[in-house]
Amino acid sequence: MKREKLKGLAALLVVFMIGIALIGCSGDQDTDNGNGSDLSAYDQLMAKEDRLPLSGLQALKLDDRTEIAKGLPVEKKDDVVIGWAGAFLGSTFFEEMMNSANKAADGYGYTIKYQNANFNLQEQLTQMDTFITQKVDIIVLNAVDLDSSVADITRAVEAGIPVIVTGPRSAANEYQIVTNIISGSFNSGYEVGVYTASQLYKKGSDPLKMGFALSMMDSADAQSRSTGFITGYLFEAANIEGKPYDTKWDAALEAYDTWIAIRDTGKVVGGDLPLDFVGYGSGKSTDAAAGQVASSDLLTANPDMDILLVETDTMLPGALTEVKQHDLVAGTDIKIVCCADGTTEALKYIKDGALFATATNIPTYNGEKLVDLIHRMFSEKDFDGNNLPANSYTPTMCINAGNVDEYYDANAPFAKAGDWKVLTIEEYNAANATK
Repeated sequence: MKREKLKGLAALLVVFMIGIALIGCSGDQDTDNGNGSDLSAYDQLMAKEDRLPLSGLQALKLDDRTEIAKGLPVEKKDDVVIGWAGAFLGSTFFEEMMNSANKAADGYGYTIKYQNANFNLQEQLTQMDTFITQKVDIIVLNAVDLDSSVADITRAVEAGIPVIVTGPRSAANEYQIVTNIISGSFNSGYEVGVYTASQLYKKGSDPLKMGFALSMMDSADAQSRSTGFITGYLFEAANIEGKPYDTKWDAALEAYDTWIAIRDTGKVVGGDLPLDFVGYGSGKSTDAAAGQVASSDLLTANPDMDILLVETDTMLPGALTEVKQHDLVAGTDIKIVCCADGTTEALKYIKDGALFATATNIPTYNGEKLVDLIHRMFSEKDFDGNNLPANSYTPTMCINAGNVDEYYDANAPFAKAGDWKVLTIEEYNAANATK
């Protein structure tokens, strides 16, 4: 009897230990670096502490912002005065942004009072104070440093003046702004990555060798464009292999980890990815000279590199010079891709075959379309702009040999813009409900 009782106790003990083990396993399954693998891949990305590689990602469902004070609603009127606190006017992007804004304002009969801070934060804050004193109808802040401008935004709102921001960094949901119109760097890289894989990846093939010629490694744009490209390439290559990811966010999660490894160790090669990442260079700027500096050592160390990602179109001429100096032919010996900005010069390179693809970053969205939003606020009876996303990301398209003629305009500095308007949070949530 005692022996049978002991057997019974032993059996219960085994069951108990198995239960403990299962609970332990369940706990391991529910956590992944503190994020929780029971979360979706998208939620895990959104929970990352290091957000630099994820600029442009936004929750698929946004919370209502109507209770945040924004100086709204405005009085409906025809003679709107806009105080525009500009960050800079010394590049084609900013010039075209303001040209399109002024043209739209003229069409509506509005007045733009423009001030240029030349990237001087204190100067811009002083200009904000001036606009508040002048009691303009609305302020547009092309922010030098958005986070450092919050107090002045609050002062404007308290004076009954709403503020719309355009770039360069994403805004926190609680900021008292109507919205921040901004380009999504991750998205531009993603679109180029998908296209590149669709054209270059072959089922069952060996990994191609790839390097990155970037501006500044502490830049959210540089890291996000790179991570976006890797995501798009992984996602499309998996589709070609017939082994697709559950969602593109699962590809993004793997791409994020891959980019962190590239950034921190210099390379990721010899794994099971469809690309071998042989390294990166930084030019510490976004001009042509930076493109040459960023690609020089990469090409010297990897003369057989298959793909070179040059972050921006403005860096491209320097990178092309360096490619030529290494006795390589762009488009034949090596494929070059950019992840911004869709300049007309870059589109010419696509037509000539030297550039494989680039992505749009169209300044009229930040100028003309922003003024269109202001017009809706001051003219449409049932629209007050009080429930817009903190960040409204502009459309991004990949431009390549197959579609370059759709975007090319020899008389314009950038690719042609398509129709676009800022979505309300209700419209945004509805559009993303099935993703």
